[in-house]
Amino acid sequence: MTSPQEDSGSAMPAFKVAMLGPSGVGKTSIVVSVLDDAPRALAHHPVLLRARDEPTQRRLQIRRDQLYGGIAAHSFRSDALSGDQNETYYQLELRVQDSDVRIDIDLLDYPGGWIVPAEDGADGYRRGWQRVQQFINDTDMILIPIDAVLLMEARTASQRSAVIDIHSIAAVEDVVEQWAAARRRTNRTPLLIFVPTKTESYFADNGGVRDQHRELQAAVTRIYDGVLRRFLLRAPAGEALYCPVDTLGCVELTRLDWRPRDDGKFEPQGRFLVRPGQSRIAIRGAADILVAICRNITSLAGATADEQASRLAREHQRAVAEYEAMTEDVFSWLINAITGKTRANKLDQEKLAADSAQYRVYAEQLANAVTALGTLDYQRAKPVSVEVVR
Repeated sequence: MTSPQEDSGSAMPAFKVAMLGPSGVGKTSIVVSVLDDAPRALAHHPVLLRARDEPTQRRLQIRRDQLYGGIAAHSFRSDALSGDQNETYYQLELRVQDSDVRIDIDLLDYPGGWIVPAEDGADGYRRGWQRVQQFINDTDMILIPIDAVLLMEARTASQRSAVIDIHSIAAVEDVVEQWAAARRRTNRTPLLIFVPTKTESYFADNGGVRDQHRELQAAVTRIYDGVLRRFLLRAPAGEALYCPVDTLGCVELTRLDWRPRDDGKFEPQGRFLVRPGQSRIAIRGAADILVAICRNITSLAGATADEQASRLAREHQRAVAEYEAMTEDVFSWLINAITGKTRANKLDQEKLAADSAQYRVYAEQLANAVTALGTLDYQRAKPVSVEVVR
């Protein structure tokens, strides 16, 4: 297991982003897509997003090599990216240019099978799940990856039933409801992002031959109706976003095999071919996730900086009042001077005043970043509410 560093050197606490979904629906590919598309998406804006440690950088390089290998072979299987066998923390940093502000981001990936308890109740099925669950309850953002191919290619009743089972909809509902209830006790706005992956074959804006983006959104909102309703019931001020992602962009689905397993369930496997003349990865939609995360994080960080500045200012005022009490008469001044209390108090006042001013500067710089990010337009993303669910 790789866990976040306790002391990252950032002046702000790390912000947490969690992914919620079973194995095989695209959790890991979302991380790769967002980080790969970050340089292009933020090229003309005052923020940078990158790995902040070598293990994260190496893991992302391995994932990219797996994707590039499939493209080089001109074919690609839907299971080309194997999931993590333990919880893995991708440690990222968001830097605001022309400032000293750095915001650390911890993004968690984990074996998708942990979300559903084993039928026999054995302890082994959820090793680490309590840590994951605590991380989820502490985060302000959840990404729900969805396999777009399964949703769109399910034809029979048994296949459509399998889609529900594969995505563990009931388990996702329960975790989202618990998370939303936990976030309601804070003053922060939770953000739930539905992320259909492998959407290349259903959009015509990135080299695709079909345009079924409306049908895809309808399928997602229909299947995740209960998840959305539970989320908004527990967190009425929460926000939800629909962000479909072309994981590779240059491939087309050629077939989907619904292979039966011994337990009567399906194990679907899609086969993709690289489109003629499109031999380079062309991610689309991941920038929307990045923009949503950046907006949310910078806004929350600004509020946190304001809160910190106000807290430090109050502590400074208390220190000033204590100093006045320590020096209200000659005897008190003499005793406290001899014991060093007055000098210690003055040093505390200086530090508190400096720290408060620093956080005020952070808040101003982050406000500028929020303004800049507010000018970015989504490529595909759309807000989702109960009213649009059919």
